[in-house]
Amino acid sequence: MPRQEPHQPGVLADAEAAEPAWRQPAGRDHSRPDSGGPGAVYTRAALGLLDAAHAAVAAAVAADRAAGDGWAAIGAALGVSEDTAARRYRR
Repeated sequence: MPRQEPHQPGVLADAEAAEPAWRQPAGRDHSRPDSGGPGAVYTRAALGLLDAAHAAVAAAVAADRAAGDGWAAIGAALGVSEDTAARRYRR
């Protein structure tokens, strides 16, 4: 597998995999109390964008699967292995 640069989705997915379950994109718990207080407006906005991006990727994966694409092709597009893509996005 070629060396992954930090901007590649695979590197980000691997970093996210190390996060606790409540920080995972598909399992983000929006009911958790907001502990950030009234500040950090830009950080909150960026997290909102990140949530939207995760949802867009998950929807794209579902659409590609519905169109007949295999996990190998999806994994390659994400910069991760076939198994990692399937594990992360299989419903």
